[in-house]
Amino acid sequence: MITRSQRYRTTVARNRGVMSGRSRRRGFGYVRKLPSGRWQASYLGPDLVRRTAPHTFDAKADAEGWLGWGREEVVSGEWLPPVKVERVAALTFDAYATQWLRERALKPRTREGYEHLLLRYLVPVLGPMDIDAITPSVVRTWWSRLPADKPTVRARSYASLKAVMNTAVADEVIDSNPCRTRGAANTPRAREIRPATIEELEVIVEAMPDRLRALVLLCAWCALRSGEVLELRRRDLDVVAGTVRVVRAQSWVGGEPVVGTPKSAAGTRVVFIPPHVVPAIARHLDTMTAPGPDALLFPGRDGVSHLQPSTMHRHWRIGREAAARPDLRVHDLRHTGATMAARAGATLAELQGRLGHSSVNAALSVPARRARPRPRDRGRSVLDGERFQHLVRARSKRPDMPKCVPAQRPARVPNPWACHLEFLALLATGRAQVYGRCYAEALRGSRAARTRSRPKLNASAGS
Repeated sequence: MITRSQRYRTTVARNRGVMSGRSRRRGFGYVRKLPSGRWQASYLGPDLVRRTAPHTFDAKADAEGWLGWGREEVVSGEWLPPVKVERVAALTFDAYATQWLRERALKPRTREGYEHLLLRYLVPVLGPMDIDAITPSVVRTWWSRLPADKPTVRARSYASLKAVMNTAVADEVIDSNPCRTRGAANTPRAREIRPATIEELEVIVEAMPDRLRALVLLCAWCALRSGEVLELRRRDLDVVAGTVRVVRAQSWVGGEPVVGTPKSAAGTRVVFIPPHVVPAIARHLDTMTAPGPDALLFPGRDGVSHLQPSTMHRHWRIGREAAARPDLRVHDLRHTGATMAARAGATLAELQGRLGHSSVNAALSVPARRARPRPRDRGRSVLDGERFQHLVRARSKRPDMPKCVPAQRPARVPNPWACHLEFLALLATGRAQVYGRCYAEALRGSRAARTRSRPKLNASAGS
């Protein structure tokens, strides 16, 4: 194999006729010996600018060989002035992560969460480093030093770093993702969520101020998110049809309310309100809500602005302490509503639509779906519904009608989910036998149930 030095010497031999070995004067270029003992070569290019070899040479013959190559390019007309390559500054993790976050389409609250994780846990350690210098060992060391008493923070910080590095791989900034610790991005469940019982809900609602009682009912019985409830307006509720329309959600970013879409596309939905809760919602609209379709259901003290989260949580803490449930969060009411809906017989598809989940896997996380209640367990949950009646204080115009059923119902095709909820309420009063056939047909989706009006209930239908 011919080495670089041999190629230089071959070129020198080929150009002996134009170079003098004895004289310092050369026909092309200039060679000089440096004080270090190495040789430097240069020549005057066609642009009349002296071009120096990019490096020095061990031997004089090597320098002359480089000059021979330069002369051949000049004679053949292939010579081009060398392009000056500017040194590009190394890309740090801080710079790339900032650009990554800026270019992502995120909701304001989600963006604020990413910014907090980057500034608090990632940038202080990894920010000054070149992004291509972050190796798996560096990642493992960084992750091991995160606070062990904050497992959720550790998991989310690792997931954020992994997402940034995945984008860097796609952008060909790095060759591979250094985040390779298995299970590090999985958020562990710090505690087992225990849904509230009907008795606990009763105590909590009674402890809440009048203007916030309907908020607890909607979060619990309709399984709405707190941000969805706080952005509900008068036009979103239909007490005649017994539905609530979820099309917006509210979040607080930097101390200011931000109104946007629900958490996901599936979050935009219409939710049926249990019949025994409708009177309480109607009473709230009549007495606690300002007139006009755009009036907030749960405004601040001025009746116009959004309710401050601190105000809601202050009253919530009083209510949960009264129910001896200091572990209960406002979001846990959503789990309560999902559990009650599952025990009422809702299918996975119905749970998914009612909760606004994007996948069935989220609906599978409902405790009642993981362990479907046995008949006697379901009967026990129905009795809970009977004990809840005096809380919502529903009053029917006809004394022979069950208090949990609205006195006037529009004549419409029975909806399977409405049948679930109404059947639950009717079981609480012992009047389910008359309604049972229509309920079963609606669940099967039979055409007969869509063309038959609902059977009338009367006082003699029970027992």
